[in-house]
Amino acid sequence: MLNPWYDMAVSARGRTTVGISGLAVEDAVGLIARFLDGEVPDNPRGDVKLSETLKLAVDDVKAFYREAAAAQPGRNTGNEVNDWFYGETAAGRALFALKPRLAALAEETGDGFYKTFGSLLLIPRSQAHRAPAR
Repeated sequence: MLNPWYDMAVSARGRTTVGISGLAVEDAVGLIARFLDGEVPDNPRGDVKLSETLKLAVDDVKAFYREAAAAQPGRNTGNEVNDWFYGETAAGRALFALKPRLAALAEETGDGFYKTFGSLLLIPRSQAHRAPAR
């Protein structure tokens, strides 16, 4: 549903910020989904740790949504886009669901980057109030 808006944004700007993970957006979403399903999938990249690949995949999904939103009327400020992304999209809800999984992975694997990613980088502080009650 966002693809036409994303394509319009890329066409208008002549570039994109999506692609840092080296994965297609659909593959980045799939990687995140596998983590949410409790898996520890194979790393699709050999040059960085799996935890870093996951962060890059999340960054690509966020960039895709932001660029698609930028092409639409309204939602012109960063705060408005963040409110929409974290408050109204399935991707935003998925990132909130990913947060406790990252803490568990840090314990299970000994990779402290999962904890850093989940506690400091995944959700902006301005959106932390949206976290579901436990």
